[in-house]
Amino acid sequence: MQMAVNISLNGNVFFSTGGVDVGAQLAAQLIRGRHAFYANGALVYYSGSGAPFYDPATVVPTGIVGYEYRWYPSIHLIAQLYANRSVYGAAMTDLDELRQTKRQVSVGVRQRLERGYLSFAVTENLINFNNSPDIGFQVGLGCEF
Repeated sequence: MQMAVNISLNGNVFFSTGGVDVGAQLAAQLIRGRHAFYANGALVYYSGSGAPFYDPATVVPTGIVGYEYRWYPSIHLIAQLYANRSVYGAAMTDLDELRQTKRQVSVGVRQRLERGYLSFAVTENLINFNNSPDIGFQVGLGCEF
């Protein structure tokens, strides 16, 4: 289980919500040879934000299930399903698509480096096509200290 707290130091709403956000995450993983399965559930208290967006405080549940295959010793293929409730409510927008749950699928590859990793993934929006970008790309770099 992991917990995190995001504290705004200067109240700049373009880089932060301006408030304190708190989250908890619970993850489980099963590894069998070259295959790994995992599930992740999280709850985040989003404290809302001020001008120019005026978002109210809410709790955002998120769920992820995934599969990972070790193709080569340092190259892993990954597939994930992701769902979370929208932070937007009826008081904020009359667009149904923005208020609906986000459901996305991602497929990608992760290359293990000497002290970290490099990853690339493509994410496709499922079911509701107007509540988030239809297709997204993610490039990640992780470092071990």
